[in-house]
Amino acid sequence: MDRPKEDDRELIQFKELYKSIAPMLIFYAGKYVNAVTAEDLVQDVFLKVWQKRTFLFLKEGIKTYLYRSVQHACLDYLKHQEVKGDYINAVTTKLKIEEIYYNDDPQSLFAEDERLELIHVLSGRTKNFGNSCTA
Repeated sequence: MDRPKEDDRELIQFKELYKSIAPMLIFYAGKYVNAVTAEDLVQDVFLKVWQKRTFLFLKEGIKTYLYRSVQHACLDYLKHQEVKGDYINAVTTKLKIEEIYYNDDPQSLFAEDERLELIHVLSGRTKNFGNSCTA
């Protein structure tokens, strides 16, 4: 009888994790793929995390694990596109793949996360600044 309560607790933990980090992961993936694909890839990563219950035993490193998983999902997607695409798409894809490898430093993931949060904060301030200038 205790199992359903444990499952509920796991689901709540998972939902909180998804709500807290998925938007940043989608934004991060959007640097390499289009918005719809970015969302699909992030959802696929979260599905795997749910199925393996990775979030239960990787509490401290889950953020890094998720960023790395999304990074690899983008890389796999782009490599697949390169195989089936034409020359222009192949060159663009190759550049994006090189960018992923270039940013393949664990410290850059944290710096990227901080940069994305700063962009989010500043974009709100810019909107407020624009409104105050027109008044």
